[in-house]
Amino acid sequence: MTILIGASAGLGLGRLVVSPLSMVPALDIATIPLTLTLGAVAAWWLTRARGHVAERAHVRQWATDALVHARSQWEQFVLGRLLAAEAQVGEAIIAESRVCARDADERVAQIDGELRRLAARRTGQLSSCERDLGAVDRGLQEVRRQPGEPNRRSERLNT
Repeated sequence: MTILIGASAGLGLGRLVVSPLSMVPALDIATIPLTLTLGAVAAWWLTRARGHVAERAHVRQWATDALVHARSQWEQFVLGRLLAAEAQVGEAIIAESRVCARDADERVAQIDGELRRLAARRTGQLSSCERDLGAVDRGLQEVRRQPGEPNRRSERLNT
């Protein structure tokens, strides 16, 4: 189709160029081969120009496709590395949180043991204090009952 259009345009241009020569009767026969030659050259040039345009479009499309392919491969590579880094960071965070939780559990157990020890000690101290208070109360009651009589306890202490 391009060759046919080029030949038609070439013959039209050739006739236009050689039309002043056709007025001279001696050159009338020379105009036909010259018109055909100019038509062939114009058809060849038009076909070649259209080929260059088509090749340029093909190269442009190939470059675009190659860039799209390279970009997608790069994005896949980057996303893969990003996911791997995320996984490593996640594992590190989980491991660190486990260590912190274990340390906190150990500290809670240590504090709980200390609280139990202190509670047992306090219970012992309270019972000792209650015994001492009971003894003091009994002693006071004895002193109040017998104001004139000497206290048996003081007699025992003196003897």
